[in-house]
Amino acid sequence: MAHLNVADIRNFEMPTLPPIEEQRSIAATLGALDDKIDSNRCAIGLMEQHVLSRFQQLFDVQQDPAGFPISDLVHLNRRHKVAKGSIATYVGMSSLPTFFPVVDDWESKAVGSGQKFVNGDVLMARITPCLENGKTAVVDMLDDGEVGWGSTEYVVLSPRDEISTPWIYCLLRSEDVRGWAIRRMTGSSGRQRFSPDGFSQYRVPKPCPEALDEFNEEAIPMFLRMSQLRDESKKLEALRDSLLPELLSGRIRVPEAAAVLVSR
Repeated sequence: MAHLNVADIRNFEMPTLPPIEEQRSIAATLGALDDKIDSNRCAIGLMEQHVLSRFQQLFDVQQDPAGFPISDLVHLNRRHKVAKGSIATYVGMSSLPTFFPVVDDWESKAVGSGQKFVNGDVLMARITPCLENGKTAVVDMLDDGEVGWGSTEYVVLSPRDEISTPWIYCLLRSEDVRGWAIRRMTGSSGRQRFSPDGFSQYRVPKPCPEALDEFNEEAIPMFLRMSQLRDESKKLEALRDSLLPELLSGRIRVPEAAAVLVSR
């Protein structure tokens, strides 16, 4: 409706609601799902902070003129073939989280212009204000061999040799690298961008193989667990959303819903 006033609201016919005690039981049942979803998100955040801390302990990523360019340590914007117009997984800029490692939302969409990526890649926003806001995350929602696509305003960084996905993510989350990329943005006010070529200018000490092995052994399983928790939460959200109308309409009762939750 273009306009809604008090008289319209007074004329609404409300469906018959369950008794208040039944409503409270419904809220408690669905609230348990929300609590588990919140717990999963908190666990992801704690694991991410642990991995970031280990990265800082093991690696020096301050600029070093005698070091190696980031572009020599990782792959930048690798090319992947996917037919234009075909349906593929799409991750838009609005779906890229802020200072969080996993993507919560994506969709299937006809392929157009945009960056292409596969599982294990790390997406970094390169346009203002998304870069300043910390939009950086890992691609982990695709099937084996599947190519996804997204915004033209991403830089896609891929693992190379012993450089792992978690290592790249932590590198991009470091204040040294982020601050440097932000300072190198160019363009008109409000539309400034960081050029991926800039990663050939930033040099870091080459990571010690022993430190990489130690980091990867700890970080890779944690990032896998983060993905699992995200997937579990998405299933719980879908279950919650499907149960709500059934419970409010009385088509199923709280004991039946509780039995469904126990079976999951």
